[in-house]
Amino acid sequence: MPTKETPPLFAIAVPAWRASATIGTAVASVLAQTETRFELIVIDDGCPDHSGAHAAHAANGDPRVRIVMQPNQGPSAARNAAVAASTAPLIAFLDADDRWRPETLARHRDAFADPSLGVSFARIRFF
Repeated sequence: MPTKETPPLFAIAVPAWRASATIGTAVASVLAQTETRFELIVIDDGCPDHSGAHAAHAANGDPRVRIVMQPNQGPSAARNAAVAASTAPLIAFLDADDRWRPETLARHRDAFADPSLGVSFARIRFF
């Protein structure tokens, strides 16, 4: 878990719009990561369904999770707002209706051990 002595390695940007049915699962998948040095920034993009409140409930007080409210501006602006609010050197994007396997961040961390790597991505699986 990040502290002042060990800051977050990843900032995870999650734009949320009408995501109350899925945001809890997305947040839970981040909190289950084996790499725990992250900050999770959920941008409630003016949601009429209280997606931000659902994300906060799923976070259960975890200090690594921040909910940022903004008027609806669309997913690109929401991702940019999360990046602007981040403090970590690596940025990861997760949609509010997606979820990660527990080793997702650890695998990307290991890939970035190569200093020539500028970006990484992973396969997706539909379910």
